[in-house]
Amino acid sequence: MDENERQSTRKLILPVTTILFGSFGYGWNVGVMNNAKVAIQNCPEEPHHLETTTGLKSCVAMSDVMWGVVVSAFCVGGLAGGIIGAQMADRYGRRGTSKIVACIFIIAGCVLMISNNVAFLVIGRLIVGFACGASTAVVPLYLGEIAPPSRRGGIGTLNQMVINVGILASQLAGIALAKTFVWRLLLFITAAVSIFQLVLLYLIPESPRYLVMKGNENQARSSLQQLRDFSAAEIELDELVEGVSETSKGTQYSMSSLLFNAPYGLKVLVLIACVLHISQQFSGINVVFYYSTPIFIKVFNSQSVAQLLSLTLSGINIVAVMVATYLIDRLGRKPLLLWSSSCMTLSSVLIVIAFCTHADKFSALFLVFFVVSFAIGLGPIPWLLLAELFPTNAVASAASIACASNWGSNFIIGLIYLPLAELLGNFSFLPFAIFLGFFTLFTVKFFPETKGKSSDLIMAEFT
Repeated sequence: MDENERQSTRKLILPVTTILFGSFGYGWNVGVMNNAKVAIQNCPEEPHHLETTTGLKSCVAMSDVMWGVVVSAFCVGGLAGGIIGAQMADRYGRRGTSKIVACIFIIAGCVLMISNNVAFLVIGRLIVGFACGASTAVVPLYLGEIAPPSRRGGIGTLNQMVINVGILASQLAGIALAKTFVWRLLLFITAAVSIFQLVLLYLIPESPRYLVMKGNENQARSSLQQLRDFSAAEIELDELVEGVSETSKGTQYSMSSLLFNAPYGLKVLVLIACVLHISQQFSGINVVFYYSTPIFIKVFNSQSVAQLLSLTLSGINIVAVMVATYLIDRLGRKPLLLWSSSCMTLSSVLIVIAFCTHADKFSALFLVFFVVSFAIGLGPIPWLLLAELFPTNAVASAASIACASNWGSNFIIGLIYLPLAELLGNFSFLPFAIFLGFFTLFTVKFFPETKGKSSDLIMAEFT
């Protein structure tokens, strides 16, 4: 790495770190309610001493059905945030939208912290879900647009890694804070993190690609100079101006025009993005994280050992994404995605066999293999491709459609898995194996390699 590259790397640290707080908030809120469930739901015989001084209850008593409503409200909010967030990013900018999203996180954390009944918890989860959905749209866009082309893949995978860090952090914090009354602090942490992010957002530049799209070339030059050394900034600005055509500066694709009136090649790219995001959820990965602890309890007959192994599984997931960060700009996107989906298909079949033969320790081992395979490809790649597949005038609407596919699939899996698992018994992972097998074939046939290619070049492959 020469001096210019080192200087560019140093300049990227603050903007990349700042925007990734949105990914951390998403991961945190995915995992936080699992640990807080007992403390929130079960009321102690004696009220906590802070009840009388704060007016806040020690708990919010509810049935398991109502708890399911509280948890699932997150996906409903996320679906709305994923659709609207990308549109906001086109209207208010990537950085401007991130400021709005940080404020929404702060409001959500405060609502959750002061909740005294189920209705407030549902409202809080809807709001924080909206913020998380918007983050899943805007964070990959910003990362893809500020990263140098040669390092776009590695920087893009940081999104998934930090999501996993957020999940692990919520699990660790839950061990200490998932207690009577103190659970309120656990739910407020998302607001505290976002306050810090909001301050930092005033110190980082707007996406230069977005500024060029809006015709603000002088601001784009200033933004690039904050992200690169001077000579590289001028060269990249010329490339950006050349890459953003007159059409991109004028007419923007809406979601409906992208689906029905766009050129054939662009429609194919939207389909590929949606299949990727649907496959990420229908792979069954969230089922593994939601139910890994019960599986480990069955294998090792120990609650503490099961919790430790679940934490270890989350840690392994982070390490595997770090490996993907190193490999993705060297091997390309398609090889990692094929390796990931193929190994996940195999491990799903092995999990079914282990369940059927009551080989419990092997089922735990195959779960680890399943998670590592996901983290290498199907975890990070769908998100980073949002900024790679589409031209500037279509990227926001395409991101909205893809995020809606992701969050909608997440919601469906949450609804159907438990009844499906009860129906299929030891074969509960078989539908995931079948789906992943079809997705592997889809990847071989249709998925384009995007490494080092412009969106126009990628789109030309399907025209």
